Amino acid sequence: MEDFLKKIDSYNLFNYLLPGALYVAFFSAFADLSFLTQNVLISFFAMYFIGLTVSRIGSLLIEPLMMRFNLVEKGEYLDYIKASEEDATLTRLSEVSNVYRTLIALFICILLTAACAWLFQAIGLPITAVTVILGTALFALFVAAYRKQSSYVAKRVNDKRSDD
Repeated sequence: MEDFLKKIDSYNLFNYLLPGALYVAFFSAFADLSFLTQNVLISFFAMYFIGLTVSRIGSLLIEPLMMRFNLVEKGEYLDYIKASEEDATLTRLSEVSNVYRTLIALFICILLTAACAWLFQAIGLPITAVTVILGTALFALFVAAYRKQSSYVAKRVNDKRSDD
């Protein structure tokens, strides 16, 4: 476990683990909803997965919405790659920007979780239906995340080919 913790870089810590821990802490403190177990390892991975999910929501939903409403500006990915090779500070600035985007997504997820929990309870939706809805939403989210990430990889490979 100690070796694993040493391998967690700042991006994973601030974009996945921190939002997951904050999400879990919020619902543990203010609602009757706990994601923690007696097993520290399972709780750690639950927080990491929640944070990963929140981060993907930020990347796939929050970022495009903010760009659509001209709240943020984003350059071309290949331009970013080339510029970051010349200026290492850009990588850090991008990471900080991603943390802010993830925190925006976190607060939206907290509001949506609370609203959905209230709604599902009010209409008496059985837990199996909630599980199917959540599972379907997570499936769609990670299909889209995989597609986006694969696109970045393909762009990098194609860029390297054109450099040769």
